[in-house]
Amino acid sequence: LLRTASLRVRNRVRGTDEVVQVGEQGLAVLLLGAGAPEAALVANRLRHTLTGAYELEGRLAYLGVAMGEAIYPDSGSSGTELARAAQHSLALRQGS
Repeated sequence: LLRTASLRVRNRVRGTDEVVQVGEQGLAVLLLGAGAPEAALVANRLRHTLTGAYELEGRLAYLGVAMGEAIYPDSGSSGTELARAAQHSLALRQGS
């Protein structure tokens, strides 16, 4: 499921952007050279792209999406700081 979802993501971002697996169930998208307005548009596009049905071994599986965002340099200056900021953003959205 994650492999199929990552292909959907890769098809909806620019060739210069990076899509990487984070842990067993997550993906991170690095929008190189994008500002906050463009990141918001991409996040909305990805929510619509990822949410819905996936066919796996002849069965339908449904995927829900939760996203956290971080923007360089406002949210942090290192990968670790940006990852923490994105996790914090996700936790706030989920009410944790």
